[in-house]
Amino acid sequence: MSRIKDMAYLLSELEEILEASFDGIMVTDGNGNCLMANLSYTRNTGI
Repeated sequence: MSRIKDMAYLLSELEEILEASFDGIMVTDGNGNCLMANLSYTRNTGI
């Protein structure tokens, strides 16, 4: 159970880092499907 909590904490930290970035960041899977885009990305692209 501790490993699951550790992974959840790390995911939460990563999401906070990505959202705090001034750079636009979009994460895609191997097929090009968007998995995540931060606020800067959406502002810069108008999406």
